[in-house]
Amino acid sequence: HEVPHDEYRYTPFSLERHLKAAGFVNISIKASGGWHLSLAQLLGLWVRRAPMNKRLRRFLSYLFLPIIKILIYFGNKEQINFMEGQMITGLYAAARKN
Repeated sequence: HEVPHDEYRYTPFSLERHLKAAGFVNISIKASGGWHLSLAQLLGLWVRRAPMNKRLRRFLSYLFLPIIKILIYFGNKEQINFMEGQMITGLYAAARKN
């Protein structure tokens, strides 16, 4: 969601309503990541984009890389239930037009 394109952030529930209203059926909505992948993404973005000098950025990159890899490992095993208020990195859907 980079400036100036940050206009809409759909929840899985609103995305399903929009797809149904557009005449789609057999809707399957999944998250591209949950808590672990969200934290990995945030740490990676912070290290690469936050204002800091090159030396500190390099040090933090090496420091956080193993942590980010562990988060990705556990994140790929995560089962996401939207009814539990999960933190998600993004959504994708498969649906069929009736």
